[in-house]
Amino acid sequence: MTLLDKLERRFGSLPIANIAAYIVVGQIAIWLLDAFAQGPDGRSPLLGLMIFDSQLVLKGEIWRIFTFPFIPPPVRSPLFLFFAWYIFYFITGALESQWGAFRVNVYLLLGAGLGMLSGLIMPGFPITNFV
Repeated sequence: MTLLDKLERRFGSLPIANIAAYIVVGQIAIWLLDAFAQGPDGRSPLLGLMIFDSQLVLKGEIWRIFTFPFIPPPVRSPLFLFFAWYIFYFITGALESQWGAFRVNVYLLLGAGLGMLSGLIMPGFPITNFV
């Protein structure tokens, strides 16, 4: 029995089913907020507050740990954004149907965790979900 099987047996009731839908809806909400929230210079400060920067997290900006997965792709065309979100949702749904919700949650959390670890190893290098 592998470590992942043991974890699934112990924590198998905790995963978020259809997690891709929550991520896509969150990214759509952030994209819409970013499109309408412009500062005095014409740029939105919202995405800058969401990027994972280890130096800022260590100074107390803990929300960056939870918000950087919801940064939308850096594409401005709504058509291409639709396809990016659709492909992400489609692939994650296919993985969830094959692996189960627990393993997909572990996969996504492991990716986010390794992204944050790389941000801690290289301080000052901002981490997003697409870099």
